[in-house]
Amino acid sequence: MVNLVLKLAVTVACARCGYSGSRGQLAERQFQALSVRVAESTHIDLPRVEQQALTRVAKYESGLRVYALNSRTKAYGLMQFMPKTWATTGIKKTGCPSCQIEAGLLYIKWKYKTPSQAFQAIKRHGRY
Repeated sequence: MVNLVLKLAVTVACARCGYSGSRGQLAERQFQALSVRVAESTHIDLPRVEQQALTRVAKYESGLRVYALNSRTKAYGLMQFMPKTWATTGIKKTGCPSCQIEAGLLYIKWKYKTPSQAFQAIKRHGRY
């Protein structure tokens, strides 16, 4: 007997932001393009060097996997936010990469000022 597993790609728009694109593992260029759109729509300055730093943070934290979950700490998403960290951003834990990037930008701006400084914290402490 052969077991067949069918995976259906269902695209459902995010109720919060309307995003309806890819939701699995993002390619680096997809992540960067999405981060630029999110930064523009939220009026957060994100020069190219900071786009690259934000990408490095997400690659280190989740491998650019939208649904990445640390089973020990319960950190979730592209930016690997702990449940309490989600609350500080005002954005609910979500599988929407656009909302995850927005939450990441808000948190980084609040705690580190820039993605480059957040990545420096990762290099020093193994986390941000």
